[in-house]
Amino acid sequence: MISTLSIVLFFLASTSTLGLGAPTSLVSRQTQSLNGWADGYYIAAVGRDKKCLGVSSNPASAGTQVVATDCQNASTWRVPILPSGGAIVHEESQLVLDIGEGGEEDQITISQPSSQPQFSWDLCHLQGFTGNSTSQIFKYGSDNRLQLSNSSGWITDRCIDFGENGPHMYGCYPDNTNQVWLIRQSPEPKNLTAGVPQGGEVAVSRSNLNFLHPQGRKDICVSAISSSAPNATQGIALTYCAGTGFSGSGYNTSHELMEWSLPGSYAGLVKLGSNNLCLEAGATIHT
Repeated sequence: MISTLSIVLFFLASTSTLGLGAPTSLVSRQTQSLNGWADGYYIAAVGRDKKCLGVSSNPASAGTQVVATDCQNASTWRVPILPSGGAIVHEESQLVLDIGEGGEEDQITISQPSSQPQFSWDLCHLQGFTGNSTSQIFKYGSDNRLQLSNSSGWITDRCIDFGENGPHMYGCYPDNTNQVWLIRQSPEPKNLTAGVPQGGEVAVSRSNLNFLHPQGRKDICVSAISSSAPNATQGIALTYCAGTGFSGSGYNTSHELMEWSLPGSYAGLVKLGSNNLCLEAGATIHT
């Protein structure tokens, strides 16, 4: 049985963080953030017509709902990118995202600090930082999920999910594209051609395999994301074909992770040449 890799773009570097010479790897702005945090970033929903996380009114105060809004009007956040996770900080108010009780289901709201907060599985608000690992500590990894560790007997971990009524908490599922969020420094995505310096082109190691390139950039390849070997449900990245991964990230982007077997002139599987994993686009699950 063929396993699948979720098709999710991990992150791209910005011009300000790359050297002027011929690069050997893309250096993510995130890896250079203070103490493992991406400061001043927008949190953008994938495939949702330029929607990002914001607040329903400014300035944010107790009970203000966190909503999906046009990215030009969205909030900026401090997002944890270290393996242990951390709090997601609303930069303007300096409150953190917290799971808590509210008057309506399926909403994410904000509130003032409380020494004894009450929690509910599907609501979020801003709260003073307490370090509670079951309500405030999120992880953002290569699958592009904002994930809260499992607690209170739920079958799955919980992720921030773009439901029919906006963002809320929902069980994490690898193929659910409602849960895919990209963090970036600008309201709009940056142009790959203008934003990333040109690198050198390289050849595949086996003639029956192929690189997958963005249009017009044969120096950049689609790569499976992995620390040692690729695993099912992990994301994919764009990296230099001659590169060795993101600086300081610990990710391996050797050729065995970026050479693919293509189906030819007929519809078929796009299979990673080094093992039995295939690309999968995921599914939109209505929640």
